[in-house]
Amino acid sequence: MDGSWRSPARRAALRSRARRRSPGVPQRPWRLSPLEAAGVPGLLIVNGHGGNYVLSNVVQELNVAGPHIALFPASEDRRRARADAELVSRADEDMHGGEFEVSLLLHGAPEAVGDGIADEDHSAPDRLHLLTLGMAGYTTNGIIGQPSLATAAKGKALLDSFSHSARAHLALISEPREPHASIQS
Repeated sequence: MDGSWRSPARRAALRSRARRRSPGVPQRPWRLSPLEAAGVPGLLIVNGHGGNYVLSNVVQELNVAGPHIALFPASEDRRRARADAELVSRADEDMHGGEFEVSLLLHGAPEAVGDGIADEDHSAPDRLHLLTLGMAGYTTNGIIGQPSLATAAKGKALLDSFSHSARAHLALISEPREPHASIQS
């Protein structure tokens, strides 16, 4: 450590942050988000890779002044899509390159699916140290799931379900709303 965390500027920034969060200290007046300032009512971030955990925290922080950004699909959207497409595998066993992802590829970009993928099923139910070891700690071919269960029809059903679910997210971030107004569901 170089000690920069003890610098006067760093200490002043921490004191300023603490004052902003302290009760009785006037807060900054609400300001337009950069999206609103540019005339954009909202932004839908489509995250096709469920392992990008940090995005949910970023979106939550960016929405402090009101819902302007949505991260899609949410876990409930994924659950609904799996049910709508009648996937056989469970979400916890279909992590990477399995029924879910390969079905989407078979529908949208079948040329991207390699020959012999149906013979590549791989189970890794105990992934306790996944964040430390990464995928390489649990698979040599990058697959944790059952691509043999994938079909183009399931991929179409997944995409149709996601298209339907996305409408609710878009409506939420497109509605004009006063800052900190509650949302009735």
